[in-house]
Amino acid sequence: MSSNYPDECIVLNKGKKEVRLFVETGTYVKYTYTNPDTGNVIKEGKETIILKSNEGKFEKIFFIPTKDKSLAIRTKFDKEKIKEIKLWNKEKNCAVDLF
Repeated sequence: MSSNYPDECIVLNKGKKEVRLFVETGTYVKYTYTNPDTGNVIKEGKETIILKSNEGKFEKIFFIPTKDKSLAIRTKFDKEKIKEIKLWNKEKNCAVDLF
């Protein structure tokens, strides 16, 4: 089978060619976790990203720091939870909606 993909879309992974294939685009919200008493970050690198596709689908990705890297755990995200989650915006000094 011949390749119909442009060279700029092909990457080598362990010596084998792979095509970087577009899936979807959208927006995201990223947040971390702090101690409510001190305001200090609980653990550097412990973060959550909520992805929202232009089609309205949501995914949640947890980043958990390990010794050398971060472990990413991807889960589906219930659209109804968006209304429940508030984030503290320290620049505005108030709670803000997730999206």
